Amino acid sequence: MKIRKLETGEKLNTRKLYEEVFSEDSKDFVDYYYEEKVKDNQIYVVEEDGEIQAMAASESVRTAVNGSRKDVNYIVAVATRKS
Repeated sequence: MKIRKLETGEKLNTRKLYEEVFSEDSKDFVDYYYEEKVKDNQIYVVEEDGEIQAMAASESVRTAVNGSRKDVNYIVAVATRKS
């Protein structure tokens, strides 16, 4: 088992797992998510037997608190194969 952060060019490799776990999401939403949002996300995966078994994605957003702007990360997608 290996845990690692994906490089930008590898992020699309999580789509199969995402679609398996979040089957209620429409194809249009998943297309949008993987075309527009994933490129800026940080995605960590658990790999075993050459396949992604679990993933956790976080997204960075800018927010304002008490007049101070901060960049914060929040978790947007966590998925684990049923097995």
